[in-house]
Amino acid sequence: MSARLHAVYQKIHLVEHDLELHKQILATIPSGKRDEIEQTIGKIADLKRQLTELKESIAVIDPDEYQRLQKLEGETARFKELAGQRPLKEVYTLDQYRVCALRLADGMEIDCLVAARREDDSWLVLTLAGECREFTAAAVTGLRSQAKA
Repeated sequence: MSARLHAVYQKIHLVEHDLELHKQILATIPSGKRDEIEQTIGKIADLKRQLTELKESIAVIDPDEYQRLQKLEGETARFKELAGQRPLKEVYTLDQYRVCALRLADGMEIDCLVAARREDDSWLVLTLAGECREFTAAAVTGLRSQAKA
């Protein structure tokens, strides 16, 4: 990854954190403080605009990376939609663990950004390749994970 692209991703990460913080702030503002609410909503809108601009700048720097990002965002939205349809009992993320990989009955291993076990023991995963996939309980022999120190 080029230094320029890396810098854009760092900025995206910071803006996303700022956006989440402002959403939390908005939720805590008393309903009678209209000016403060409007100011915070304006800041959220500005941060969303910044995110869009930063993501679009990736298309100029590296069109292939931009396509990968678009795919990942679409598959992430699909993952969230599917996760909301049936209850989850366990969720593992690469952020939490150094390793997050689903072991399949056929001997394959799928590296995951997120692996979620449903209450019926089936699995929903978002792979490192940016694909949302579902597996029956019988298709999975286990999860390989290693907690971060």
